[in-house]
Amino acid sequence: MVIIQAAGLKHEKKENVPMNPDHLISRLPELLDIFPDHKDLPQVEVKALQPEFLYDAALSTMWNVGQKMPFGETFAVGRQLGFARFELNHAISPAMLE
Repeated sequence: MVIIQAAGLKHEKKENVPMNPDHLISRLPELLDIFPDHKDLPQVEVKALQPEFLYDAALSTMWNVGQKMPFGETFAVGRQLGFARFELNHAISPAMLE
């Protein structure tokens, strides 16, 4: 996880967040120091997509906000819609995933 710290703002450590950033940067060009140039990486064979997935994309759990269905159904509906993965937004707690 990378946190971009805006100029003049200090990083606040929240006690209830069980994660710490791997990197703390102040400018986007600093990402080039963290991530290698893709041209220098070894070429790997790309696996074919599983046929049950319509989209090679992740559905954000943000789309569950304001929905009438229980949170747990978000994943089942997302799979039915053809999404391969899910992105957990900042409002998702470990308890919600149990």
